[in-house]
Amino acid sequence: MFQEGNLVSQCEQWLKDMNSLAQQLLSLSRDEKSLEQRHANHLERWNKLKLIMSDTHLQLKQLPERWRDYHQRMDTFDGWLQKVEKLIKGMGDESLTSEEYKEMLANFQ
Repeated sequence: MFQEGNLVSQCEQWLKDMNSLAQQLLSLSRDEKSLEQRHANHLERWNKLKLIMSDTHLQLKQLPERWRDYHQRMDTFDGWLQKVEKLIKGMGDESLTSEEYKEMLANFQ
């Protein structure tokens, strides 16, 4: 998103320009460091923001894979649930012999 547009390059250019102006100001007056300090602050915030953007981008790229994994697990769980329901229903059948009942009980465990 951000990488596709010119926002990132524009912000980095502004930070370079700010640094250049801060250096020019320092060459005129060694006591005036406020612009240099503000530049350092903005640069630190920009670097943190880039890390957040990178992490968010990675998380968004992983979403389809996570959803596939979720659906696969849900399908497995649904199959298990259907099997359990079938076993419970079958075990409720009064016409079962004790051997059939034990066999179903073994499948349930």
